[in-house]
Formats: sequence, structure tokens, C-alpha cells
Amino acid sequence: LNAGKQSVTLESGSRADREVMAALAARADVLVTSLSSTECAQWGLDLDAARQANPGLVSMALSPLGERGPLAQHHAYEINVCALAGASVILGEPSRPPLSFPFHLPALQAGLHAAAATLAALLARRRCGRGQRIEVAEADVLAFYTGGMSLYILGSGGKWRRRGLDTHGAIYPSGFYPCNDGYIFIATQTRAQWTGFLGLMGDPDWA
Repeated sequence: LNAGKQSVTLESGSRADREVMAALAARADVLVTSLSSTECAQWGLDLDAARQANPGLVSMALSPLGERGPLAQHHAYEINVCALAGASVILGEPSRPPLSFPFHLPALQAGLHAAAATLAALLARRRCGRGQRIEVAEADVLAFYTGGMSLYILGSGGKWRRRGLDTHGAIYPSGFYPCNDGYIFIATQTRAQWTGFLGLMGDPDWA
């Protein structure tokens, strides 16, 4: 991801370095930040002022909990974001504590949404000649992903629960199943798949 990029190291406590940052923002197409509003202030980074100086600037602010609202000034990590988005309710074994997603998934998914939104803003700039300010929160992105299950639970009157190795609450079988030499994943989402699965098992009477 960093191939062909140029970089510069700046110190927020240096007035000269802050001026360099302001000069870069004044001629940039896109400004991406992953700092809180307090940290941006330390840099002298006022995103609205940057867009006034550079009307075509697309500013993308990434954060765990968003730039506005009651949680905006709070620090958060993956476990916090997963809990706020409702994802921890379904991650892990039913008899064990809830988990968060592995591999920095909230930040990675937020980055994908930010990239798509930034590209859309650049395309819009071709028509209107103006940039945009965009904010993407990791908690909002994960809440979007769990939204389908939320609607299903509300409609069915059921409750969310951790399913362990059963990966899909609406399709069965769909999950990991133990074998003598490890695990096998089975998913039958269509009638043809289910019929083929029964054939592999020799069409048992109980099926």
C-alpha cells in the first residue's frame, strides 16, 4: 500500500512544521486524518478552515467513535467499537466471554468505506468544483454490518446470542463441525446444495 509514496516527518510542537502542514493542505486533493479533534487542534488543523483555503480539498476524518456527539472525545479500541456496534453479542462461544473481531477489522473496514467515500467526493468535485468534508466512524461501519441481524431479531422477537462455531443464524447447517483430524466447514444455502450434501452422506433416513 505504501509503494511509490513520498513521506515527511513533522513535529506538532514546531511552528515551522505546522506551517509546512498547512501549505501541504492548501494544495492537496485529499487530506486524511485519524486524529481526535483535540489532536488536530494541536497541529493547528482546522478542517473547515483548510477547505476555505483550498475549496477543492476533500477532507476525510477517520475515528473510532466519530467527530461529533457525546462520545466524540472518548478514546476507544477494537473491543469498545465491537461492543458499541453490537458485534460482541455474537462473537465467541455461548459459554465464554464476548470477543472482538481479530486483525484490526474495525479500522480496516472503516478504511475501505473511507476510500470509497473519498473517491465519490473526488468524482463529485469534477462536476461542482468543490471538495467535501467526510467523517467515518468505525462504530458506525460495524453497526451497518450488524444492521441486517438487528432487523431480523426485531422482526422475529428473538434475542442475539453468541453462536460459537455455528456461523449463520438463519441457515442450517452452516458452520464448523469437529472431525477426528480437525474441523470441517459445512454450508448448505440452497435446496440443490442440501440435496447434494445428503447424497454425500448416503441419503440417511433421518434426513
